[in-house]
Amino acid sequence: MSKNRNMRRNRFATIPDYKNYVSNESREAFLLTANDEVAGYILINEATIKQSTEWSIVEFFIRKKFQGKGIATQAAYKIWQKKSPAWEVAVIPENRAALQFWEKTIAQYTNNQYKKENRLVDFGANQL
Repeated sequence: MSKNRNMRRNRFATIPDYKNYVSNESREAFLLTANDEVAGYILINEATIKQSTEWSIVEFFIRKKFQGKGIATQAAYKIWQKKSPAWEVAVIPENRAALQFWEKTIAQYTNNQYKKENRLVDFGANQL
């Protein structure tokens, strides 16, 4: 077996166990579909950094073939409408595409009425 194929097969070997996102009331998982295919997923939880917020988007993933089609924006809007208006979204600054997506999506959803903070955060095991 080639090294690349082995890497593809094992790329999710270190993902933590997400069972608690379907069994714990303070966490939720959403599977995104488009055209009867899995398009991505969203994981949210109540382990927020600020006490004034109630929910945090922990993981937000859209498969490459579905990126740029509005699926991520629609999903974010639906999540925000379903849950409390007090949210946190953390983005790794080096992930420029994600940073641009979130800044644009949040600005549109809130009509530019949001607070942006830059801070260093130590995400511990309790975040996942």
